[in-house]
Amino acid sequence: NLLCFLFFIFYLLNSAIQCKLNLPPNQGTTFNLNGRANYSCKSGYEKPDGVTQAICTRDGWMPERLCEAKNRCSPPPPIEDGDIMRTKPEYEEGEKAEYVCPRHHAMEGGPLTCRNGQWTGRVRCIKEMDRNNLRILKDWMDKIYSQHNHHLTFRCKSGKIHDGRVAMRQQCIEGVIQLPTCV
Repeated sequence: NLLCFLFFIFYLLNSAIQCKLNLPPNQGTTFNLNGRANYSCKSGYEKPDGVTQAICTRDGWMPERLCEAKNRCSPPPPIEDGDIMRTKPEYEEGEKAEYVCPRHHAMEGGPLTCRNGQWTGRVRCIKEMDRNNLRILKDWMDKIYSQHNHHLTFRCKSGKIHDGRVAMRQQCIEGVIQLPTCV
């Protein structure tokens, strides 16, 4: 009789365990112990890896966190003097953003990578003259427009020395001018 009594108490305890699944609008569905429920996550959230259903346990629903925030990135940040190759509303974990620089600019660094919902890495577009540590002799001018066959004279930025490979005075030939380098 004691064995039957213990079995009856065990049965009552297990049958008393229930999990409630709240559904809008103010409706609920109740599941018994080991009951399984199919569910989906709101936009911006996803089920943990390997989870297909929620299971009612003694401690509540398993997995404990039914939905987790996605590790996605918003569109990558703009950069000065550069453009993003292609953009979209959301980027997956590990996805890269590629940039392009305009003519007479060089890319430094890059690409940026989506990691834990943030962009990591560094990229920038720099003017060729900045990369070569140059200044134009007439540095009071903002922009230089040089005609075919005209000459420009360069000088090194403060603290830099001319490497001697390309002369500091260059001629514009059909819109192209070679840039010397200072290191």
